[in-house]
Amino acid sequence: MSLKKDTPVLFFIFFLLFLACGKKTEKNPPAPPFDFSLSGLSGKMHSLKEFRGKVVLLNFWATWCPACKEDIATLQILNREYKNSGLEIIGISLDKKGLGEVDSFVQQMKIPYTILMGDESVVKSYGAFKGVPTSFLLDKEGRIVKKYSGQINHEVISSDLKTLFGE
Repeated sequence: MSLKKDTPVLFFIFFLLFLACGKKTEKNPPAPPFDFSLSGLSGKMHSLKEFRGKVVLLNFWATWCPACKEDIATLQILNREYKNSGLEIIGISLDKKGLGEVDSFVQQMKIPYTILMGDESVVKSYGAFKGVPTSFLLDKEGRIVKKYSGQINHEVISSDLKTLFGE
């Protein structure tokens, strides 16, 4: 047995042992969300705390965004499928033209879920994401468990919701 021949094998074994020792079995706890106070379409202020005990899907969007418009149909389906299980969908509009335009759009699209008027501070608080649509899934304790950048996917979100609802 030659030490020179066995050196690479020994190195490999020690390397694997080193990697195994560094692994953690604990998952990082979900991030706490920023608790906002935003105006709804009726002018009433809403806080994220109001929705504790429910799974919340926050969807940042705008009326001028083509992908956001396409997401509305998926969000309407998710709302129908999971509302009775405890899902609360909250659309946070980032439109700069104001409440009137957003309210008209919501009526036209027959959006059945909560719509709030967002601002720059709420965007910064959720990580200053680059664009819309961007969505966040929050567990029943109000912690962020998933971020979806770009257009949402019904199958992916359904799978994540089933996990949160224990189905």
